[in-house]
Amino acid sequence: MKNKLYLTLFILILGSTSFFGLPWWCITVIAMLGAIIFPQSAAATFATATAAGILLWTTVALFWNIPNGGMLATKVGQIFQGLSSAQLIMATGFIGGLLSGLGAMTGHSLHALFVSNKPKRYTAKKYY
Repeated sequence: MKNKLYLTLFILILGSTSFFGLPWWCITVIAMLGAIIFPQSAAATFATATAAGILLWTTVALFWNIPNGGMLATKVGQIFQGLSSAQLIMATGFIGGLLSGLGAMTGHSLHALFVSNKPKRYTAKKYY
């Protein structure tokens, strides 16, 4: 339970600071690092990172959409077969969540590859 909260906060805090100067795909690297630092099961890692990515990208899209009255989102939505600004913000959140979830799954796989949880077998030494 603690690792889910820590992973969510890790993605939200580092992800929100990364919007100022880093490329859009850096959320995958942040989620990957978070999944390595805070290990969980595969399903929990994907679900937690996806929820954090959706929350982060939807919040940032709303943050940039509200001051201009939704005009930019409406114009971009017209390019994409007439989407409304709300649909475009939901699509943005979905893409961010998917990127974050897949990045976290990559981190989970790397953690599982390099950190083995198997107990070591100890055998008695032969002295003859």
